[in-house]
Amino acid sequence: AWAIRSGGRGKTPGYQKPLLIASSPADIATATPQNTHLHSGKHLTVSTGEDVSIASGKSLLASVVQSISLFAQNAGAKLFAAKGKVELQAQNDEMLLTSLQNMKLSSTAAGIEIAAKDGILLTSGGGYIRIKGGNIEIHAPGTIDVKGAKKVFSGGTSLSHSFNEMPKTDFADPYVIKKLSTGEPAPGVKVEVTRADGSVMQYVSDAAGKIPVQQSQIAEFMKIKVLGDA
Repeated sequence: AWAIRSGGRGKTPGYQKPLLIASSPADIATATPQNTHLHSGKHLTVSTGEDVSIASGKSLLASVVQSISLFAQNAGAKLFAAKGKVELQAQNDEMLLTSLQNMKLSSTAAGIEIAAKDGILLTSGGGYIRIKGGNIEIHAPGTIDVKGAKKVFSGGTSLSHSFNEMPKTDFADPYVIKKLSTGEPAPGVKVEVTRADGSVMQYVSDAAGKIPVQQSQIAEFMKIKVLGDA
């Protein structure tokens, strides 16, 4: 009202920045038959006093540069797949599974296979079974009890196992300096590359207009500034 009384030329008290606020004592709904895009240069926060529901007719995709953290305080966490495999991969580090109480691993219709390249160790109460380098060690500070209607101790044999390679996650981006007027590669051009960590490097493009490949373990923003002919 203050801005209207001043002919729209004044400033609203309390709102000195260009803000967009939507508020309603009941519901707020947005709908479109096409696409909806939300973008923030810094943070995007979604909060509610009760539940958050996300429904998708196809896929739910999440891609982040740093980390993903999910935490449930009281009622546990569940991950179900009605069809298809469930895959968990730690492509460059360890995977830890820990529980305070019992941990159960079961297959209701097939088998369980455990394989490791450098060894498997089962241990409890000081006793252990170690499988490594083609050898099996069974050690115990107490009794080792072996029962069976038939026991067979024959010559050595082995079973091979193939390990799938983890996908390469390194980011190695090649850059080519091109002439703005023609789009052709520009050789002999001096450029300045600023990495996300603040490091600054200078290069000169080669005969094909290329500068050295910028390698990283993660996706990052880079700024390339053309300084002129070398």
